[in-house]
Amino acid sequence: MSILDKIEEIRKKPEHVRLRYAWVLTAVSMLAIVLVWALSMKSQSYNKKNEPLTKKQQSILNEFQEQKKSLGEATDEIKDVYDESKKIQEEGFGQ
Repeated sequence: MSILDKIEEIRKKPEHVRLRYAWVLTAVSMLAIVLVWALSMKSQSYNKKNEPLTKKQQSILNEFQEQKKSLGEATDEIKDVYDESKKIQEEGFGQ
């Protein structure tokens, strides 16, 4: 049985069965992706243990830390604006 025959057989099945095939294949694909990702992360951490950061890596790390701080400040400002708008809305727009 070729793959084309199997695809044609699945096409002839009811929709709920085809949907089941789709979910199973999606789960298997995601499992494979997560497995590859986990193995690559493990190998990276194994190879890089106890190695000091290069100047470029330190520079990138510093940039991310600055962006994190900036993002936190922006989040605080958004919360303040939201609180003020809610306060104005509760007061009835100055009526």
